[in-house]
Amino acid sequence: MPLILVIEDEDHIRSNICEILSYEDYDVIDAPNGMVGIELAQQHNPDIVLCDVLMPGITGWDVLLELRSSARTADTQFVFLTALADRASARKGMSHGADDYIAKPFTHRELLDTVATRLRRRDEIKHRTDERLDDLRKTIVHALPHELRSPLTGILSCAEFLLMDHPAGLEVERVQNVARIIERSGRRLQRLIENYLFYAQIEMMASDLSRRDDVARERTENPGGSIYDAAVEVCKQHDRLNDLRHELSSVPVTISSNNLYKLTSELIDNACKFSPPGTPIEVRAFVRENNYIVSVSDHGRGLYPTELENIGAYTQFQRNLFEQQGVGLGLAIVRRLADLYGGTCAIRSAPNAGTTVEVGLKLA
Repeated sequence: MPLILVIEDEDHIRSNICEILSYEDYDVIDAPNGMVGIELAQQHNPDIVLCDVLMPGITGWDVLLELRSSARTADTQFVFLTALADRASARKGMSHGADDYIAKPFTHRELLDTVATRLRRRDEIKHRTDERLDDLRKTIVHALPHELRSPLTGILSCAEFLLMDHPAGLEVERVQNVARIIERSGRRLQRLIENYLFYAQIEMMASDLSRRDDVARERTENPGGSIYDAAVEVCKQHDRLNDLRHELSSVPVTISSNNLYKLTSELIDNACKFSPPGTPIEVRAFVRENNYIVSVSDHGRGLYPTELENIGAYTQFQRNLFEQQGVGLGLAIVRRLADLYGGTCAIRSAPNAGTTVEVGLKLA
């Protein structure tokens, strides 16, 4: 049965709530104050926490913040118990992470209905999470082995060729061609590994609350320079330097220069991969409504609305129609970096009309 933790400093109210829930066959544990409540929550990881707002010492607000800051209880359904005159505080609590509130005095039915609703919500979240994880596993199983094998096949094939026909007996041009294949394959494999590790690092940073203050202090004084360097380097790699168009303003922005370079590189790499040579790749950076906007546009095949909704790590679209490299981590990295620095990421795209990605970053 679901486990419910009741945190309430008034004994008769706490006892009444526990009796009602126990009668409905819920497993119930209770705490007379916020300190004991936090300890029990960490120890037992309940499905729902019912918590009074106004308690001496550690208040319901403190309990909420403490549980939300812990990975073990960050997603636990949290319901405030509040006096009728304090509904505004309860609503404020919901905006800061609480899931619901029950106004005192409440009836048996109001209590049970709220608990049932929270449990359904918990099950829905778990179901969607399981579905996403299942889709992710399937995609990794299909995409990652292919992306690892392709460059390795190129490297090993070239190595076998050189072993069979000693380079001394080959024309210089043929040796150079083989070397170029090895280099391209090696760089492709290197990029895949680096992006995989980088994405994992971002995910860990995003879940580490102790790093939030350090991240918030990071800044780049000349973002236009970082964006230009990334654009030139990536377009050179794709032999698309003549397609590059840029218009870059520069003001201090809240993101490290290395992460801004990485963000821009991934956007331009996608633009190069998904648009034909000879079409413009437009890179712009400007200030709009107190945000620094990094915009990258291509004139490629674009995406359908359903594809836009499902963009994520290890996601590719129409690979049976369009050969493409990578496992879909590029745009996922961009989005996670934007989230990490409190920014935004918006995508506009239409089939056969190209794609524009705009990342909004906070001014420093």
